[in-house]
Amino acid sequence: MLSGNKIGFMRIASATNSRSMYASLIGDMPCGNTTPILRPESNDIYHVLSLVACLNSFTYDYALRCRLGGLDLNYFVIAETPLISPPGLQGYPCAELAARLNLIMPFFAPQWLEMRAVYPQLGEQHWHKLWAITPHERLRLRCILDAIIADLYGLDYDDFAWILQDNPANPKGFWRVDKEKPKELRHTMLALTAFMRLKEVGLEVFCQEDWQFPQEIGDRLGPRFTPWQAQGTVEESWAECEEHARRMKAIAVPLPENDNRKRNGKQSGNGREKAAELEQVNLWNLEQEIS
Repeated sequence: MLSGNKIGFMRIASATNSRSMYASLIGDMPCGNTTPILRPESNDIYHVLSLVACLNSFTYDYALRCRLGGLDLNYFVIAETPLISPPGLQGYPCAELAARLNLIMPFFAPQWLEMRAVYPQLGEQHWHKLWAITPHERLRLRCILDAIIADLYGLDYDDFAWILQDNPANPKGFWRVDKEKPKELRHTMLALTAFMRLKEVGLEVFCQEDWQFPQEIGDRLGPRFTPWQAQGTVEESWAECEEHARRMKAIAVPLPENDNRKRNGKQSGNGREKAAELEQVNLWNLEQEIS
């Protein structure tokens, strides 16, 4: 069992689904066999969330779909896909944006305190307004992340437009994403719009400008925040976060028993096979859970 911050992803996947990779930060909680676990060797909040940002991007998903042939997203498949190296993400708001998309409930109060230690400027914003919970804000932040990650992968506009093309003849394409919506409101089209803006102003400026949807699109998507997210002061919101974290820390969590194989004085053949498989996973010096 891997304790602490880690990433869970959906094991059942297909290159012909809307998306193939669904990954999220998981706190210090156990997972079953249908939710495999990944964790960078440096498992601080910054590295874990940076990896989450990469895994959930259109660009990474495209590379994964080119490799994925079956319905099981095994570790050896992930080991053969390209990821941006951790130094390549430094100086960009990928971890912060991933936090706002993933850490959207009081359960993640400890992780938000970790994030505030890494990004002190977060303490100047209302804690609840950092949670992306409306369709408008979630889509906006995902488009920003997709644009940044695509640029860090070295794509130009034509590359990204080809990946996101609306072509039902391509069985592995992303044309299924939001296909029930008008084209101008789809995640694919708006991510491409954000990427166009990034190419116009440059990556550094784009990361600083807090890109927004065009006015007519924003109006159709509704408000960015719910009324309750603005209740109370900034100081009160972070005091609430600290209290949640304190209470969670006080909860006694039973530790798993020692490995059954060790207690029985033997190691199963399946354990040896999984240990060998673990050696193949070298992206980000990733650890995986062997159960």
